[in-house]
Amino acid sequence: MQKAIKEARSWQSAKLFQTKKTHSRRDKTTEAAHCEAFLCYSDASWRSPSQDCGVGWIIKNPQLSVIQKGSSSRPSVSSVLVAETLALKVAITAALALGVSRLACFSDCKELTTLLNSNGQANAIDGLLSDVRDLSSVFVSCTFHHVPRSLNEEADALAKSALDSSLVPSVPEV
Repeated sequence: MQKAIKEARSWQSAKLFQTKKTHSRRDKTTEAAHCEAFLCYSDASWRSPSQDCGVGWIIKNPQLSVIQKGSSSRPSVSSVLVAETLALKVAITAALALGVSRLACFSDCKELTTLLNSNGQANAIDGLLSDVRDLSSVFVSCTFHHVPRSLNEEADALAKSALDSSLVPSVPEV
């Protein structure tokens, strides 16, 4: 019995020292992207009571160097999904303006990437989805990928900052 316990402890110790196979951020986020594709990360931040939103985007070259970042705010946006779709549309437009021919778009909005990849429809954003599809058809290739929020933190920070900067201090009524 003692020998079995000793072997079990030895095995557990050996497991602790084994190196785990890890993937770099590029492996996780670009595994389905073309190797020559520019990477486009977009995100939105939305405030329910005011229906204001901030959008942010980052475009990286295939070597992962940031070539452009941007953000803006918008009033009267009806939902988070609309805000996320606006963010993607603005990001794709920015990539087109840069002359990018291959684009891999990353969003932490699973519903949006699923709609785009399945050619789905959602009444609230049908017009925006059509715009995104039309813009994406200009590229040699344009793909849409869902990423966890933890891999979209830069675009998220830009979107939150844009939303925060759009706030106008309210003056109490007398």
